[in-house]
Amino acid sequence: MFQFRSIRAKFIFFISFFILLIAGILIASLIDFERRSLSNIEETTRILMATALQAEWEEKGRAVTILLADKLIQPMHSFDLYEMIYLARLTMEEKDIRYVYVQNEKGRVLADGTEGSKLMGRMLTDQLSQKAIAAENLIIQKQGNIVDISAPILLGNKRLAIVRIGFSTGGVQETTAIVTKNIGDSIDQVVTATIRNTLLPALTIMVIVVASGLFFIRSLVSPIKKLIQGMERIGKGDIAYRIETKLKDEIGQLATYFNKMTEDLQKITVSKDYVHNIIDSMIDTLLVVDPDAKIKAMNKATCELLGYKEEELLGRPVETLFAVGKEMLLTGTGLEKLIEEGQLSNYETCYQAKDGNEIPILLSCSVMKDEDGNIACIVCTAKDITERKKAEQALSQERDLLQALIDNIPDSIYFKDDKNRFVRVNKTKAEHSGTTPENMIGKTDFDFLPKKEAKECFADDNRVMRSNRPLSDKIEKITHKDGTEYWFSVTKIPRHNERGEVIGTMGISRDISGLKKTQEELGRSNAELENFAYIASHDLQEPLRMVSSYLQLLERRYKGRFDSDADEFISYAVDGASRMEGMINDLLEYSRVSTKAKPFKPTECEAVLERTLDNLKIAIEESRAVVTHTPLPTVMADGIQLVQLFQNLIGNAIKFRDKKPPQIHLSAKEQNSKWLFSVRDNGIGISPEYIERIFQVFQRLHSRADYPGTGIGLAVCKRIVEHHGGRIWVESQSGKGSTFYFTIPIREGKIGQ
Repeated sequence: MFQFRSIRAKFIFFISFFILLIAGILIASLIDFERRSLSNIEETTRILMATALQAEWEEKGRAVTILLADKLIQPMHSFDLYEMIYLARLTMEEKDIRYVYVQNEKGRVLADGTEGSKLMGRMLTDQLSQKAIAAENLIIQKQGNIVDISAPILLGNKRLAIVRIGFSTGGVQETTAIVTKNIGDSIDQVVTATIRNTLLPALTIMVIVVASGLFFIRSLVSPIKKLIQGMERIGKGDIAYRIETKLKDEIGQLATYFNKMTEDLQKITVSKDYVHNIIDSMIDTLLVVDPDAKIKAMNKATCELLGYKEEELLGRPVETLFAVGKEMLLTGTGLEKLIEEGQLSNYETCYQAKDGNEIPILLSCSVMKDEDGNIACIVCTAKDITERKKAEQALSQERDLLQALIDNIPDSIYFKDDKNRFVRVNKTKAEHSGTTPENMIGKTDFDFLPKKEAKECFADDNRVMRSNRPLSDKIEKITHKDGTEYWFSVTKIPRHNERGEVIGTMGISRDISGLKKTQEELGRSNAELENFAYIASHDLQEPLRMVSSYLQLLERRYKGRFDSDADEFISYAVDGASRMEGMINDLLEYSRVSTKAKPFKPTECEAVLERTLDNLKIAIEESRAVVTHTPLPTVMADGIQLVQLFQNLIGNAIKFRDKKPPQIHLSAKEQNSKWLFSVRDNGIGISPEYIERIFQVFQRLHSRADYPGTGIGLAVCKRIVEHHGGRIWVESQSGKGSTFYFTIPIREGKIGQ
C-alpha cells in the first residue's frame, strides 16, 4: 500500500487533488483536538512513569535498608565501629544513595558512610531523625528530593540502634522529565508541522472535505492510539514492551523515540529478575511466610540446605521445617508474639532437613505489613551455624581437658593481670598458698607471702611485663605462714591479648625442696672432694718433683753404664714421672675451676677472644690457622675462666687438624634467655660414638705420639660452662670437622648487650 512520508505530503496531495476550499476550517478543528489529546497523553505518561519508578525505587530502598540492618546486628552487638563504617560506606556505593547513618536511641551518629564526614558522634535532632528514632518498625519519609528509609537494628527483642538511608529521587524525576520532554518535543513537532502545512486552506465542495477529513483522522489517530496503549503498558511496569510501526512520518518518528526511551529506562531500572538473582545468591536461607504460616517463597540456599525441591516447600506449613521439640516461633503464641514485636533477631534453633538431620541455625524474622497495616507476609532468614557449633563443642572439650590438666598437674600454675592480681590458679598453687583457688582470685602475693618475698615476686612480674621476655628457671624460696621454707623453680612468661599487648603474666612453679636439699648435700660433698683433690694434687707435687728430679739425674749419670734394658727402664720411669706431674697439674687446674673462681661481672667476650689469640699466637702462626668471629656479646662471667674456655677450644681446633691450615670460626646468638656460642673448625672431627667420652677427665681418643696432652682440657671446659649455669656439647663427624656449642645464661646486671 502506498504510504506518505510526512503529514505535509498528505495535505499537499489532498489540496492538489480535491482543491478543497473548506478543508482548512475542519483540519484546524482537528489539530486543536489533536493538541488536547497529545497533551493528555503526555500528562498521563508522566504520571504513570513517575508512579512506577517511585514504587520501584522505594521497594529497592526498603530491601537495601532491611539487608543493611541485618548485617549491622553483629558489629553493633560487639560495637565494632570499623565494621559498621565499612558496611555503611559499602552501601553508599549503590546508585542514588546520598547518605547512610547508624544512630543510637538518642540520635547520636555512630557510623556515617560518607568519606570525611564530620557527623560522627554528633546528635541529629532534625524532624526526620526524631521520627525515625520514635518508629518501632521500618518507615519511609520524604523531604524534597530525598526519600529517607529507616529500620531498627534488633538483637532478639532488644533494639540496638537504627539505620537510615537517604535515597535521591532525582534519578526518577530526571528519567520522567527526559521521557516527558522527548514526548512533548515530538508532539510539538507533529503539531507544528500540522499547523505549518495546513495554513493554506481551500474551500471546496463540503462533501469532499468531510470525506477527506475522515480519512485523515483515521490515518493520524490510529498510530496515536498505539502510542497510548504502549504508555499504559509501560505505566503498569512492562518496560520491555516496544511499539511496532512501519510508518515513516512524524508519528513513526515519535514511536521510534518512544522505543528508544523505554530501552534507556530499562537499563537504569532494577528488574525483578535482578532482585531474585541477588536473593538466590545469598548464602543464608530465606523464607517468605504468609499470615497463615505457610511457605510462600524461598531462595535457592533454603532448598540446598534442607534437601527439598522448591515445589515440595511451596504452601507447606512452616513449622514442619523445625526440629521436633523446638519452640514453635511462627505458629500459635510464638507467631502472636512475633507479630506484636515486629521482629525476631538471631534466635538459636534447629531446622530439620528432609533426611531427618537437625541443622542448628540463627533465625531472624521481620513482619511486613501493607499500607492498611495488615500483615502481608513474614520474611525469615537463617544462618547455618553447624560449623560454629562444632567449633564451640571442640573448644569446650579442649577447655575441659586443659582445666583437668591444670588442676591435676603437680606443679603450681597461675595467671595474673597487669596489676599482679591472680585471675586464675590451679589447686596445687592454692594448696602451696594454704588456701583455695576461689579465695586467691583478685588478690596478690602480698596476701599470702611475707612482705620481702612478695616484693621479689612483684618485681619479677613487672620485669617480665616490661621487657616482654620470659623469666626461666629462677630458684625462689617461699616461706609459708607456719614458717616452713620451700624452694621452687619458677618460670614466668608475659600474657598478650589479640593485639599483641602485654596484659599480665603466667607462671609455673615446681617444688624442688627435696632436690634443693639433695643439691646442698651434693654441693657439700663436691666441695669436700674438690678441696681434697686440690690438697692432694698440691701436696703430691713436691714429692713427685723430687722423684722426677732424681730419676732425671740417674738417667744423666748412669745412662749407658748398664745394659740396654736398664736404660729403657730408667727412660720409662722418667717419662711416667713427667706425665704424672702433668696430670697432677691438670687435676689441680680442674679443681681450681670451683675453688678459685671469682664472682661474675660484666665481661666483654671480644676482649676475652683477643687475649686468647695473644696466648695462642705462636701456635696460630706455626699452623697458619685463620680465626674469624661474628660480634660477641658482653656476659656476666668470670673473665679468667672464659679465657681458659676459649683457649682450650681454639687450641684443640689447632691441635687436632689434618694437613690443611685450620679454619676456626666463633659466633654467638641470643636464644631463650641464653647466649649460644659456637666454635667451628675444619679439623679431623670426632666419631659419634666418642662424643660423650671426650668431656670426661683424662679421656683420650688418640696416642700421645700423634697428639700430646693429658686429656683433661675438654673436661675443664665442661666444668667452666656448668659453673656459669650453662651446658656444652659437640656436633661432629670423623673427617668433617667439629662444632662445639656452649651456653651462658643472660643474667640481670650492668651489661650492655
